[in-house]
Amino acid sequence: MKTSHKKIWPVIWILFQIHLPAQLPSECLLIINASSPRAVEVSLTYAQLRGFPLERLLILRPPSEFFQQETSKTTKWVVSESEVQQVLLKPIEEKLEELRDPFPTALIFSPDWPTQVNLQGKPSVSLTSYIGFLGEMPKAEMIKGGRAVSPWYRHPPDLRKGKGRMPKYPAKELKGKNVHPAAMLGVFYEPLSVKSLKASLERAVKADHTKPKGHMVLITNQDVRTRARLDQFEPAKAELQDRGQTVLLGTNKDPLPETVLAVMTGAAKVNTSRFKGKLAPGSFAEHLTSFAGTFQNPHQTKMTKWIGVGAAGTVGTVVEPFAIWTKFPRVAVLERYAQGATLLEALSTSIASPYQALIIGDPLCRPWGAPLPVDIETEWNGKGLQIKALAGHDPDRTDHHLFVDGTQVNGNGPVWTVPINPSGRKGPVEVILHARYNWSPPETGWVKKTVTLPSRGKGQRN
Repeated sequence: MKTSHKKIWPVIWILFQIHLPAQLPSECLLIINASSPRAVEVSLTYAQLRGFPLERLLILRPPSEFFQQETSKTTKWVVSESEVQQVLLKPIEEKLEELRDPFPTALIFSPDWPTQVNLQGKPSVSLTSYIGFLGEMPKAEMIKGGRAVSPWYRHPPDLRKGKGRMPKYPAKELKGKNVHPAAMLGVFYEPLSVKSLKASLERAVKADHTKPKGHMVLITNQDVRTRARLDQFEPAKAELQDRGQTVLLGTNKDPLPETVLAVMTGAAKVNTSRFKGKLAPGSFAEHLTSFAGTFQNPHQTKMTKWIGVGAAGTVGTVVEPFAIWTKFPRVAVLERYAQGATLLEALSTSIASPYQALIIGDPLCRPWGAPLPVDIETEWNGKGLQIKALAGHDPDRTDHHLFVDGTQVNGNGPVWTVPINPSGRKGPVEVILHARYNWSPPETGWVKKTVTLPSRGKGQRN
């Protein structure tokens, strides 16, 4: 007896809709420090590159003493919990309540925010993690020992056994839990500047959907920082090779390939300059050490060095974490990234206890994702502006996020009629559409159009 495809398809569709990766800017909140002109410049560049609608920008004006040293005017890296609650957590919670997203909104911070939050009676944590968990911190011993596990995290063996599916965007199963994935576009620490950060983000955005070819590089040594996750290297190499990736598992004495897609190692000091000109656009690079993200401490190689030599993103800890592997990315992050996840998704599901970790770079970078051609048709009629989405092979299997003049329009389309009175406007209408076709792998794309007002008494098609 044959089973009808019409009966099978809805089941398959539900599974793919819940569990496939492909985070969209329309599922994020970009939090901008408007008291810092250089942070604004970097953030608005990124917002334009990624097509962030106005509704997805949270523009805050903190007092300068929150993020600047009073005497030197350099970045203030460490703040108290009470400060961050008042200046950041409260307005972010209010904005999230206003958005009422049916998923855990990803939080992306501009540069020029502090990076470390001091907790009373507990180890310090990163600002991104503190806000991402909406200030709900585990017990001190759980943070210190790396035993507080994020709901996003999934252990690789569980996946092979068919257990513990990774929550991926839109991750509606995590709605109501305070588990917002969070990252920062960058920090102003050597060698990074406004110019270099903008160039890095532009390079990362252009890497989307390029499916780059090259080597994933895993560097071993006798350092305790490498031994903390050394047992992950061989299994990760096998998994990556099974998926068509080329992996170099070697030491610092081995010559580097011409094109490097990722670097993972463990060391207090890393000669990142040898990777300059070799890291591909969209690459991820990281070294497990105590103070990679502890910018008030000048010791050890800082994570910013990786961005400076071409990485799209990196991660480091903001306080002494000890060599506890749960506080750092599992090597499985490379497999997840190469399967088409965004960098933020790949890292969020690969860091078991992320409370002291800081992610910087382009969190939405997706080199191995699939592109979706997106367009819109518009027409003025007697009811307002009719907008039709042209995206995906089947509108019923496509998520459409439509924004008109910066505000999201209700419904999934693919056709909307927005009640706009042309005679009451002085300028054109800005329309942004983000779309995700839910298949394997998901296809994503966006388009922005400016719709002119109709001539008096006439409809107008664009």
